[in-house]
Amino acid sequence: MPAAAYHFKHYATGPMKSKPLVICLSAAALWCASSSLFAQALSNAPAPLPTDTQMELAKIEDLNALMQRADRYKAEKDMRRYSYVMERMLQLRPYSPTFLYRLSEAYAILDQKTKAYDLLIKIQKQGLAINPDLDKDFDPIRATPAFSTLLRACKTTRHRGAKARRRSPSVIRPSYLKASPTTVNGNAF
Repeated sequence: MPAAAYHFKHYATGPMKSKPLVICLSAAALWCASSSLFAQALSNAPAPLPTDTQMELAKIEDLNALMQRADRYKAEKDMRRYSYVMERMLQLRPYSPTFLYRLSEAYAILDQKTKAYDLLIKIQKQGLAINPDLDKDFDPIRATPAFSTLLRACKTTRHRGAKARRRSPSVIRPSYLKASPTTVNGNAF
């Protein structure tokens, strides 16, 4: 056997010393642990800091002033800021179907599909009859299967409400309204 082959064979088949092996294994374990911690840090990342516009809007309590800003931003086609205003208005009036609907429009235009769907579902669950199919602001999300499903649910809600109105022969009125116009709860006026 030539000397060079023997020399190479010694390094290729010789036993690995335990110290370099421990160092290599420790480095691999550290790399795995740090990458999993990094992945967890990304999934649990805090919400982004509010923008200057959001901080400014947080100080405004007047719905008329907010609505004027919303209309201005929408006219300027600044849908990001428009969505900030509508989010603020929803903070002030969390159950307003108008604000929910307008914010869902903004999210649709910004192509934030999940947020737009969630708000439309929230309106539909309130039992309100909406028809986003006629609204051109929903064009960016119109072609999605989720939007089609949502339209069917909204249509069912509209039909259910119409049937309920047809079935009820009259509106139930409190007893004081059933009395003659000159008496209320037995008191003559």
